[in-house]
Amino acid sequence: MRIGRILLWLFAVIGAGTMLCCMAAILIVLHLRVALHEAQPTPAITVLRLDLNRSYSEAPARDSLAGLVQGTNSTPFVELVRTLHHAALDPRVKGLVARLGNTPLGLAQIQDLRDAIKDFRSHGKFAYVFAESLGELGGMRDYYLASAFERIWLQPVGTVALTGVDAEAPFLKGALAKLGITADFSRRGQYKSAETELTQTAMPASDKQALAGMAQSLFDQVVNGVAVSRGLTPDQVRKLVDGAPYMAGEAVIDKLVDVVGYQDEMEDSARAKAVGARFVNLRTYAASVRADEPRGRPVVALIKASGTITSGRADDLGSTGIAADTLSAALHAAAVNHQVRAVVLRIDSPGGSEGASETIWHAVERLRATGKPVVVSMGDEAASGGYYIAAGADRIVAEPGTLTGSIGVFGGKFVADGLWPKLGVSWDGVQIGANATIGSINHPFSPSERARFEAMLDDSYKGFVSRVANGRHMSTAAVQQIAQGHVWTGQQAKDNHLVDQLGGIDDAVAAAAKLAKIPANQSVSLVVFPPPHSLIATLRNHLGDLAVTFLPFAAIDPAELARVQALLDFLALSSHPAAQVLAPPIEVSP
Repeated sequence: MRIGRILLWLFAVIGAGTMLCCMAAILIVLHLRVALHEAQPTPAITVLRLDLNRSYSEAPARDSLAGLVQGTNSTPFVELVRTLHHAALDPRVKGLVARLGNTPLGLAQIQDLRDAIKDFRSHGKFAYVFAESLGELGGMRDYYLASAFERIWLQPVGTVALTGVDAEAPFLKGALAKLGITADFSRRGQYKSAETELTQTAMPASDKQALAGMAQSLFDQVVNGVAVSRGLTPDQVRKLVDGAPYMAGEAVIDKLVDVVGYQDEMEDSARAKAVGARFVNLRTYAASVRADEPRGRPVVALIKASGTITSGRADDLGSTGIAADTLSAALHAAAVNHQVRAVVLRIDSPGGSEGASETIWHAVERLRATGKPVVVSMGDEAASGGYYIAAGADRIVAEPGTLTGSIGVFGGKFVADGLWPKLGVSWDGVQIGANATIGSINHPFSPSERARFEAMLDDSYKGFVSRVANGRHMSTAAVQQIAQGHVWTGQQAKDNHLVDQLGGIDDAVAAAAKLAKIPANQSVSLVVFPPPHSLIATLRNHLGDLAVTFLPFAAIDPAELARVQALLDFLALSSHPAAQVLAPPIEVSP
């Protein structure tokens, strides 16, 4: 484990006792900093400040230490959206100022965020955005997001690159051939394009047809959204796209931006709009919202599934993706928790292992068997295995721009028998069993191996289609018509009955509450499940393991270890939600 090697080196250099004391000191600083940060009261007149150039993760934070190691200790995307919806109803919050440019957010995330900004504005609050440039490298995402704001500021030397949709893919067959490698892959589904990128030199007509339909759907969504937000017609926006990119002065004339100016000028305008306001970072405000949330409300569990789907369990530190056993355990924990009334499964995944997807599908079925409804909320993509694990839910909610479907499978192997002679490498050995070399990169499939491999693909595809047919209450023939590895936008998926409802995370929570028969006028608590361990509790739990791990390499004073353990125990206790710390009010500048 990487963190273990780093700590081992530190122990060797500075000594175990010193290392443990340093860890404790760092924890005290972090603990107090977080406590002060979360204790900050919301001013009576508040303008929220938001940086949209940051990454807002969809991945679950298993513990605070993992978040620090991975560099992902930031506001989760779901919390960002729900905090804006909360701020819309908070009379202390008067407006929002944001900075934007080359946002890492995907199109479906942008649509969810646009809806939250529009909801914020619908309650009589202003929302301003500043950008040095909008889409310097081309594309439409930055401007699409910016158009949701009431007023757009653009720096004088900035540009607006409302340039359309560009979808390209590399084809590697020729490069592999030069190396003496053959990609021997097969697919089930004529649109399963990942396979053709390895086995073809150009995009097959079927793949291009599917890609063109998807790109057109996304383009139309952006055009229509910009048109409504900026008071233009869709035809006017399409004409503007064909003339892009635009310099700042041109963008003002064409009504794409409102003001050519700088960020401080935008903030001065916000101060004039909300006299006496204090600017508060949205992350700080989100912490105060969490602290003030009333207890005793019905609980809807939020379980996050983000990344590539793999088998097994996730590591404690540095892990990424969806580990089937870990996610299944979270679903089971929600199933047996008597406080949880319903579950929202947030999926943002391009797929992965079929076996792992089946494991998660089964866990969803077991959860539903307890009578608790499961609603899927799709992020930027829920394709292939991502759709597999969604198919059994009671209801599926996706944004119009979510990439989903891809009901198909592919598989195969790379055969490197032409590479080794170029390198002067020869292989030899023994094989027992007629199909022993089925997975070997040194041998092409034999006739019997190919027959078994193709049979496995047939069975996998049949199983995938069956899961979708049962979950979506469709016939197998109907699923076959929209399967074949075809990737759909959320809008297309809704038309094809693969999705029940278009919307974002709040729509999914509302649907889950309704299915759980929670009264419409009663608010719910959305609780990340299982809740991540705090930084203090995580390190306290790991301290004994660290001591055992490094005991052979460094002299650890047992008395010193006990003192550090006691300190961590105290900090863990004081950070517990039930603990109350009495202190004078403290103001921390945002």
